[in-house]
Amino acid sequence: MADIASTDVTVTINSPKDLTRRRRFHLVTIAFGNGTKTIPSGGLVPLPDKSLFGMATIDDMIILGGGAGYVVEYVPASHSLIIYKANYPAAADGPLIAAAGVAIAATSIRAVVLGK
Repeated sequence: MADIASTDVTVTINSPKDLTRRRRFHLVTIAFGNGTKTIPSGGLVPLPDKSLFGMATIDDMIILGGGAGYVVEYVPASHSLIIYKANYPAAADGPLIAAAGVAIAATSIRAVVLGK
């Protein structure tokens, strides 16, 4: 199966706000997954260009909840989302692990994006 690429991720700006002339925050919806493409190595889903978030630079992204039972976190160094899933060994609950290689169903998450 093919991995999810940045071109497979859709960003919708729901509520753009200017804090000052140099600072912005936008409420966005990030949609990805289709049940056939898999999460790439390391659990990192690459995001499209920052301009699609309405920003020249992104300082931080606050994820509002998870998607489809997964825990999602923004990784600024690679401008990507890391997707975690539960690790359930036979004996007991395990820690969250990167969901690499998982074919994730269509998922939408909301986030607050802070930047310029």
